[in-house]
Amino acid sequence: MVEVDRLIFRTLKTLKCEVFKFRAVTDEPVYIVYYIWNERDDKFAGDAPMGGTAMATVSIYSFEEEKKLAQAVRSKLRKAGFSILGTQEVFNDDTGRVQTIIEIMYEDFY
Repeated sequence: MVEVDRLIFRTLKTLKCEVFKFRAVTDEPVYIVYYIWNERDDKFAGDAPMGGTAMATVSIYSFEEEKKLAQAVRSKLRKAGFSILGTQEVFNDDTGRVQTIIEIMYEDFY
């Protein structure tokens, strides 16, 4: 299976904000955090795996809504082969920021 972790990071690192896996360590006003929450072989030919699926979440943290950044993130992820499953915005009490949550999926055949 494609190394989804590296693919997400390479895809998002070209944006004008810091990108972190799992949690952020920064004082920047805008940053991105991603994590893969399910990665598995799920396409089989007999007993041999021939493909897999990865599910992940990409979150943009900011003090105000970042519609253009969210649009750029979704566009870049689509171009890299990800499917966008949904997007929502919530206020995150722990960070005191708006969190734009983008749920993504990557399917791979090998």
